Amino acid sequence: MAETAEPTLVELRVLDGANLYFPRPAVKLTLEVPALLSLPEERAAAVAAEVGLTAGSPGPPGGEQRRRFATRLLAHLVRRTAAAAGVRALAVRSRPGPEPTQVVVAYPWRRQHAAEALGRAVAELVAGVDAPGLAERVARQGAALRDVEPGPGPSLPVPRVPTVAVTGTNGKTTVTRLIAHMGRCAGLHVGWSNTDGIYRDGELVEAGDWSGPGGAARVLAQPGIELAVLETARGGILRRGVGVAHNDVAVVTNVSADHLGLGGIHTLDQLAEVKATIVRITRPSGWVVLNADDPRTLAMRRQSRARPFLFALDPDAPGLREAQSEGGRAATVLDGDLVVLDHGRVDRLLPVLEVPVTLAGLSAPNLANALEAMDLLDEAWRAASRQLPLQVERLLMPHVRPEFQCMPPLDEREHVEHLPGAGLAQPGRARVERHQPIVDGRERVAWHAGGQPELLGPIAAKAGDDERKTLARVAHAHLVESATERVRI
Repeated sequence: MAETAEPTLVELRVLDGANLYFPRPAVKLTLEVPALLSLPEERAAAVAAEVGLTAGSPGPPGGEQRRRFATRLLAHLVRRTAAAAGVRALAVRSRPGPEPTQVVVAYPWRRQHAAEALGRAVAELVAGVDAPGLAERVARQGAALRDVEPGPGPSLPVPRVPTVAVTGTNGKTTVTRLIAHMGRCAGLHVGWSNTDGIYRDGELVEAGDWSGPGGAARVLAQPGIELAVLETARGGILRRGVGVAHNDVAVVTNVSADHLGLGGIHTLDQLAEVKATIVRITRPSGWVVLNADDPRTLAMRRQSRARPFLFALDPDAPGLREAQSEGGRAATVLDGDLVVLDHGRVDRLLPVLEVPVTLAGLSAPNLANALEAMDLLDEAWRAASRQLPLQVERLLMPHVRPEFQCMPPLDEREHVEHLPGAGLAQPGRARVERHQPIVDGRERVAWHAGGQPELLGPIAAKAGDDERKTLARVAHAHLVESATERVRI
């Protein structure tokens, strides 16, 4: 990131990968424009006309219309300056900035020094936008840019192995672990990164939060890997862009209110736009795995050239039918089984109760995570079969049932997260009984510990390892064997 002494330029940020604005490296300028916002309407219109922008009225000073006029004018100013420097047809995106007096402008770059110089030149022009002779200054700045050393090009890693990118508000780390574990059960050498660290074949390479572009580069640099699984967090996308040139499978778990107000992201729609970055760089031959129960996530299928593979806990979700009519597939729960729907065909994989991470079907969020991981693994194998010819027969198995039973055992997976409810209530004796329907007539298990009953899923979310083992064992006993049991923890 480069800065300048002029107060007009709040930030000049070089984005090394796909980002909120473009599916390729870009420069993002954040500019303070109070002078432009406060100009009399006639003077603002004259400034625009001087540089060839005649469409649209500036609106009164300080209004919302003026702010949008400022975004159009600055985008036009970037294009005019680039054209004066010999760059033709530069794509430019602009929008209101994070503060009322700010505007954000972004454009792709191929040579870093030249792109940064363009940004600084535009900031200098904006600082004197209301002074006479703007068109002449644009021409001079453009001419000066022709003499700038272009600098290096992007160094974005291009994957040579099937690559899965995972984003969303909740469940990213869980899904990366599930797909990596099942990939290893299938015999693949797997590298993956998440908020816990960088891993290769289950061994920790380096601890820490590696959910950004640095983690992606480190995973792809691991020798001998055959599958890469990359957690892709919003912060990394906003600060540097996505860490790979493309992916074979992208998954978006959900979009919910989390960390709003940071990085200029104030609404759920803006957050969804950030998360959708990974689906815009999925190969046309690949798949985008999306949550059909989340309307913002479901809408992302329109932004990708890849085929949709949707999942939903509700088998009647309209998105599941739409995906199949568009050449895609869907995953859901039918009669207590995890299934894949493919143009009228129902492939039953295995019962929900046999998937340990779902706590015998109690944890709806982890049941959704299991559906995502199932979709991801299926399509990652298909991608791998194109690049690992010696393993084609093994990778193109008709179902993933044997590998799905290789899900991490209870004592190896992370804590169940993102469930409502309080922690363990009053250690000591507690009564456990069947309680409420879950899916297709199956029942939940509730824990009575003095007061109102609490479902075991929310309780397990706050329990320790030993307690969760007990809870899962009891849940399984009640759901599968219809038993009644008292436990002490």
